[in-house]
Amino acid sequence: MIDRKRKKSAIKEAFALTLLTNWIDLYWRKKKKVDILIKSFNRPYYLDRCLRSIERFVTGSYSIKVLDDGTPAVYLEKIKDKYPDIQIEKSNYYEAKSQALMDHVLGAKKYDLKPIPTQFWRETVAEATDYFLLMEEDAWLTGHIDIDSLSSLITQQSIMHLKFFWDGNQHLIGGTRSRLNKDIVEIDPCLPKWDFLIDPIVQNTFKLRSALFKSGMLSYHYFLPYYALYTVSSAIFKKSYWLNIWNDSPEKVNEFKQLQEAYRWNLLHPNSRHARFESQIVKASLITSSFNTYRSLPLDMIQLNYNLNEHWRNGRLDSMTNFPNDFTETYIGQFLENSAVVSFSLWKDWIAANKHGLQSIGSATT
Repeated sequence: MIDRKRKKSAIKEAFALTLLTNWIDLYWRKKKKVDILIKSFNRPYYLDRCLRSIERFVTGSYSIKVLDDGTPAVYLEKIKDKYPDIQIEKSNYYEAKSQALMDHVLGAKKYDLKPIPTQFWRETVAEATDYFLLMEEDAWLTGHIDIDSLSSLITQQSIMHLKFFWDGNQHLIGGTRSRLNKDIVEIDPCLPKWDFLIDPIVQNTFKLRSALFKSGMLSYHYFLPYYALYTVSSAIFKKSYWLNIWNDSPEKVNEFKQLQEAYRWNLLHPNSRHARFESQIVKASLITSSFNTYRSLPLDMIQLNYNLNEHWRNGRLDSMTNFPNDFTETYIGQFLENSAVVSFSLWKDWIAANKHGLQSIGSATT
């Protein structure tokens, strides 16, 4: 009889402990902050704007982590002073790249470090919350979001990624399948009829991609509809989805490969869903970049950014000027017109080339 009582008591205790454990787990999952991750490299005048926009427009439980790949310490110190609650994590390349930037500015050695910290990004995302918001330093929010409500909605609806921004390019968002709430719609991907060709095209099997591009039968436009399944940043991602897409990325960014992995995931997981805000709630810079990729325009973007960084550090460049729109060319131009190392006219030409390239694939640049 005593053994039976003890057994019943033990069962009751175990049941009560299970209930308590489940309740605590549910409580902490509800209380857990959604991670906001911001990729950053050498443009603190935009990082400042990005962080200010998050303060202004995001409500709910969240934490911010800046993933920096070389911004000199003097600028990160100012960022940390302005935003003491954020975390700043540095890549394995941070010290080398930071020194290389300064060597370039001083004329000691041209910057030549090419590796992208993909492993650093993957490790950080692996430790992040199940759903996380990914931003880049030169993009900023322009509309309110409740991060808790969004996280709950996309979890319930099995959304793999929720777009905040698509550069005004309708090719990147497919069609509309259904409305999830007053602000968010589910994406109908509308992939190309011969979508199975993405594997041999991305892998360039038998030089297929090279031959098609050379013949004019293939252009970058072929890949645009696949962005309905993925975007580089300015989106909330399901962690397992993002990690799968970036699982085999070397130390460079290959967006074709990422689109291929997104396509493969959705073939294997046909119930996966994707969504976007009805209207964009992020804007991004069109007037500067981390590097100059136009070989025909010898604009030294590192010197340009150093110039703007210093004006920002010394309080002359206000990161929120003209917000929520980008800085005007007139505003930024005043810091460059008298520069001895940055060509003002080349900078204007670079902006024109950048906007033309985006317009050629259907993006809005106004």
